[in-house]
Amino acid sequence: LIDRLPQPYRDDAYSDICSFLITKRLPTESYDPASKPGAKLSYEDFLDIYGVLQCLEADNAVYAQIESLVDSIHKRFRSEFNKAQIADMLQQLRSLAAPKFPNPEHIKHEGYKILAEAQIARLERDKAAWDDLATRARAIPNIADSAFVLMGLGAAMQGRDVSKAVALLQEAKALIPHIATFEDRCGRYEFLAKVSADFDKALSKECLRQAWDETLPLNPNELPKARRRIIDFAHRLDPEFAGSLASESDKDPGRELAREQTKERLDLLKLRERIASGERDVMKQTHNVAQQVEVARMMLAALNSNRASAVHIDLTRQSIKQASHMNAQEADVVLSWVI
Repeated sequence: LIDRLPQPYRDDAYSDICSFLITKRLPTESYDPASKPGAKLSYEDFLDIYGVLQCLEADNAVYAQIESLVDSIHKRFRSEFNKAQIADMLQQLRSLAAPKFPNPEHIKHEGYKILAEAQIARLERDKAAWDDLATRARAIPNIADSAFVLMGLGAAMQGRDVSKAVALLQEAKALIPHIATFEDRCGRYEFLAKVSADFDKALSKECLRQAWDETLPLNPNELPKARRRIIDFAHRLDPEFAGSLASESDKDPGRELAREQTKERLDLLKLRERIASGERDVMKQTHNVAQQVEVARMMLAALNSNRASAVHIDLTRQSIKQASHMNAQEADVVLSWVI
């Protein structure tokens, strides 16, 4: 039935199936986007995932699933699988990447091919491959794409050689100011902040600050969305740093709404922290239904992603009372967290 669907719906369906097989998480549930997959995959799981990956067409969708798959298996790769299985898995990943990248219907340069080979290199023990991959990444003619691939290489290499990984990320960062559009510059700074957060927090914070500055030319409709993403990640990295970013909002009189929305988002993140810490009667302090629903959504996503612990039923009574005055859609979010 899925094969009868037109694109991009066919790829969307196969991507959801693949994501579930890798993460064991339902695509309809809320999850924290920063959480990493923790499901243990067997050789049989790998074969099932490989079969679905063959059905995907869009290069970005194929690569996203390859990266997620390798994230799930690379730490236990040598201990969980025998030599024959390892050899077969590596060969199947190579045979998958070769015809999928580059895709003439999508990205015509070999950026995704380089990144796919980097993911395979994470599973191998050949250190010589990384220098060649970096050289090929530098040769990509599009500056934004070259920076993106260098970032992906740095993120993939961090478990092998942190100093080389940081050097690649710094090299990618130096390219960002030369990207033509501020939307792309902002996106690259955000991506670099995320991939460097685990091993170079100073670089991550620097990139978040740069991304924050790049949001200034955005139109009023896009500005709050971009800044919310940045504030959310900055708060996860360092709550005090997130507060400093919010306090540095531009002084343009036409941006009052964006500044207020940034402050509201920071207040929401603080509410979530207080609830997660077990503080009582936190939600009594807000009568804003949208705020109550968003905090519950955050808590549900964190709970589903094992980034938060369950709380005692007594701490949810206020939320249950508030849900009783909401419409069905709003109450569903709150009660899903409570249950």
